[in-house]
Amino acid sequence: MEHARRQHALRRRVGAYEPDVVVVMLGMNDAASQMGISQETYVANMAEIVDKIRAAGATPILAASNPIRSAGEVGTRGQYTSYVQGLRAMAASEQVVFVDHFADWMTQPGAAMPTAWFGDAIHPNGLGHWHFARTLLQTLGAWDPSTGSVPSRTPRRTGSSPTRRSNSAGAPA
Repeated sequence: MEHARRQHALRRRVGAYEPDVVVVMLGMNDAASQMGISQETYVANMAEIVDKIRAAGATPILAASNPIRSAGEVGTRGQYTSYVQGLRAMAASEQVVFVDHFADWMTQPGAAMPTAWFGDAIHPNGLGHWHFARTLLQTLGAWDPSTGSVPSRTPRRTGSSPTRRSNSAGAPA
């Protein structure tokens, strides 16, 4: 995403809602050398987003996108893995919570790519999005493995207006 569009989107999405937490997952279109975005630029852009979220008084959470379904479909995104590695390193150095969907999808039982989670070579289907939500909630410690959902007694913030707050942690069970 070009710099001006990214800045506008950040102001519109973060500034308008005064969230406590902002989850950012900018994936393959923003981490693509064929789009003229180097790994260094991608990581620097993500670090800038983290800084702006913090400046707005919110806690940033970064997430890596899922891997590409098969080597034959990688095409011009052949360096995507290195972008994810750069994002992991930046998240660690900036002490940002990191949701590693990429690693989660690559380490499923049997070491096989979970092809049933894809709608096409890149995008997850409904089941893939369910796994995104599960991994996010597991990372945040808000997943109840006995029920496969969010605990029923999830604490709510008091004194906030629901029209001014984002629902960052909610996900379907």
